[in-house]
Formats: sequence, structure tokens, C-alpha cells
Amino acid sequence: MMEEALTLLDGRVKTLNTLLIESSLSLKDAGLETPRLDAEVLICRALGMSRETFWRDPHREIDAADLSRCEAWVCRRERREPLAYILEEREFWSRRFRVTRDVLIPRPESELIIERLLENIGPEARQRPLKGLDLCTGSGALAVVAALELPRARITGVDVSSAALEIANENGRYHGVDVRLRWVRCDLLNGLELEEAAPESFDFILCNPPYLGESDMQALQPEIARFEPAEALDGGPDGTRFYPEIIKTAARWLKPAGLLLMEMGCEQGSAVRSLLETSRRFTEVAVIQDYTGRDRLVSARMSKGD
Repeated sequence: MMEEALTLLDGRVKTLNTLLIESSLSLKDAGLETPRLDAEVLICRALGMSRETFWRDPHREIDAADLSRCEAWVCRRERREPLAYILEEREFWSRRFRVTRDVLIPRPESELIIERLLENIGPEARQRPLKGLDLCTGSGALAVVAALELPRARITGVDVSSAALEIANENGRYHGVDVRLRWVRCDLLNGLELEEAAPESFDFILCNPPYLGESDMQALQPEIARFEPAEALDGGPDGTRFYPEIIKTAARWLKPAGLLLMEMGCEQGSAVRSLLETSRRFTEVAVIQDYTGRDRLVSARMSKGD
């Protein structure tokens, strides 16, 4: 890898500013949309300094060890590896979460799930000992934030990947809510079984499943297509492969009037809503738009029964 590293990062580079300029040019040539910002973030993090410290003395000389570390990180970004994987962290709900290539990088639009969860529960009920289930938990971001915002809630996170669950567990410990979190490895398509839980156990179920269709998968940016786990993205031919099983799971595990919130693709609102309505197990089915006006979530409540 080092033989293929950026040719600009050779012995000629001696100051922070020169490194930034030449790294920015290299990232621009690689087709990145924000090359200078990416270069600045990478250099500062690789050197363990703030941006303020960087600009306080931009003409400071760089020693060989620091230069080598910057070289490796900029080279990874030049190959279109996402910043989040290089830095091994991503902000979600204004909090830091560790991410690796074993998990999908949390997106800002997924914060809408938490917003809607809190709106539906209401301020007073947030102090109750609620029980929640987070399907396709990945990094555990949704489960961890739900536990943070609902201080007496106990959350179970489910994922098919044991490596992802290790990251989720680490994030739970980092945020100090691990005692109220439980992680279960399970493939939804093989049916979910939960030990120490009975049907109608959960007050709410959250899910950000794989929902990209074939055409979406073919059009992905290099950062996503080359580096993020395909199993966390690929939702089958039309992107809706997992929703029938999620709805079946929710119908079994939700309490009467329990809340279901599922993220979806912007063209899947009608299809997912129809699946919920056809099941005849849910009421108050609604498609919710994100802040760009695109369909993003489907919410529903479990029927209270006959």
C-alpha cells in the first residue's frame, strides 16, 4: 500500500500548510466533493490536533512519523474510503458512535426515527420503564439513543452480524447505557426468537432495514459500493424484501397499541403502507416525509384486538 501512496506526500512536504494544499489537490483529482475539508479533517485527526491548533501555526514542520500517518489516511480517502471508516466514528443525534466496515454508517435522516419515537411517547411517558426492540441494529445507534432519551427503557437490538453486534455493544458501553441494552444475533428471514421475552412484550419497535433495490445498488457512490456492508443495504429487487418479515415480527412482539417505526426508500411508501394495511394487524398507518419532502418512514400502531 505504501508503494501506491500519494506521490505528493514525499520528502518535499515539510509544513502543515503545504501538506494540506497538496493533499487537497490529490483528493480533488480523485473526484471528492469537499477535498480541502476532508484533507483538513484527516490531517488534524491523524496528528491529534484541533483545527484551531492547526491554523495557529500552519507553517510548522512535520516529522517523518507524523507525515507517514497523514500519508496513509489521505491515501485511504483518495481511494474513496468514507471518512467515518478512516476516523472510526460518526456523529448521530449529536453523539459519537464508533463505526467500522462491519456496520452501516449512521445517516442523519435516520434521526427522524428517534424524533418520531419521542413525539409518540410524549414527555411524561418517557420516564416509564418501557421496552423497545431495534431490528437490524447495526452500530446500535438507534438502540443507544433510545436508551439515552428514555432513561428507564430497556432495549433489545437484533442483527444478523455478530461483528456488528460487537460494535453496538461497544457503543452502548461508551454511552453508559449498556446495562439497559441486550444484543441478539438473528436473521430476520429465518424468524426472530427472543429468549426471556413473551409475545406482546414491546412498547415500540424500530427498524432501519436494508431497503435499496437493484437499480439503487447499481447507482451507489464508490464510498458506499466499495466499503459499506452490502447486506445492510440490499433489500432485494425492489428494496422491500425484508418488510413482510418485519411486519410479521412486529405483529407478534408488540403490545396492543405498541408503536412500529420503519425507515424506507423514498419510493416505497405506498408499498410498505399497503403491506401494513393488508396484514390487518395495525392501525394509524402513516407515511412520514423527511426534511427534504421525501417519504422516509412508515409508522403504525398495533391493533388493540377485537
